[in-house]
Amino acid sequence: LLSHVPACVFGNLKTVDRTEIEFYRSVVNLFREYLAGKEPRPLNLAVFGFPGSGKSFGIKQIAKSQKVFKDFTFNLSQFTSLRELEIAFQVVRDTSIKGEHIPLVFFDEFDSAFQGERLGWLKYFLAPMQDGTFLDQGVERPIGRAVFVFAGGTSVSFEQFVGQDEAFFRSVKGPDFVSRLKGFINIQGPNPSTERDEWYVIRRAMLLRSMIERGAGQLLDGRKIARIEENVLHALLTTRAYRHGARSMEFILAMSQLKDAHVWQASLLPNENQLDIHVDIGDFRRQLSILSVIETLARASHQAYLAQVLERRPGTVGFPLPGVDVRLVPRKG
Repeated sequence: LLSHVPACVFGNLKTVDRTEIEFYRSVVNLFREYLAGKEPRPLNLAVFGFPGSGKSFGIKQIAKSQKVFKDFTFNLSQFTSLRELEIAFQVVRDTSIKGEHIPLVFFDEFDSAFQGERLGWLKYFLAPMQDGTFLDQGVERPIGRAVFVFAGGTSVSFEQFVGQDEAFFRSVKGPDFVSRLKGFINIQGPNPSTERDEWYVIRRAMLLRSMIERGAGQLLDGRKIARIEENVLHALLTTRAYRHGARSMEFILAMSQLKDAHVWQASLLPNENQLDIHVDIGDFRRQLSILSVIETLARASHQAYLAQVLERRPGTVGFPLPGVDVRLVPRKG
């Protein structure tokens, strides 16, 4: 089915979500333009998504295709002082000066609070983004060529980030920060983004396939088809939500007893206490059993149908169906 729809592929990244495809293509164009030019200041991007949606994964895969980047990640929610940010900029500057690679810098949870102030980090990025400089103990230093990727932690989309109270957003330099961005990406992740989002099942299937290829290759048969019990697959693809996004899917795969298994059966899933950390166990259990319920109802419906035929046609009745051999045996009396 997926061979008939547009797809975006970069390394291990593959998506068929049209919105994501447009976002990623715009990032690719920005990367190419930046690498082809001589802009001395950083290229600034932002990426948003639910926790565990893989906000950095896609951009890193695109960057690998360019083969000139060296990536760094700094989690601002763990920084407690401006000095730590200065040290991060020094690391970036040292790499840029060497000229062997262009730093690809992920500022994770850039929208977290700093010193009790919501979005308190934003104002400290304005000069590095605009002028390509930072203060090192009061001395202004150039950063050099780099790509800054600001990954949201409290905002799950760009629209949510810029849609905050206008007066507050202005007070923390939000509009100034946004004006310095060259682009942004909203990552959909494995959970429904809206009530009308029907693509999440496809996203989950593609994520699950990728995870199996990387961590449970023994499940793939000679035709590279993953051997999974239908009820297990149904539950993994249709459960209401993964509490921690793609990380929860990875956990369920990793904690299943698959080391010597060639078929992923329900009996190999983690215990319910472990599952409940990552999914609503009641909903997951229902999705796990729904196919057996449907099978039971189908059999009962078929038996009722046969009984109705016998009522209309007493005696032995036989008739062919495509791929099915059915024999109706007369009832005694």
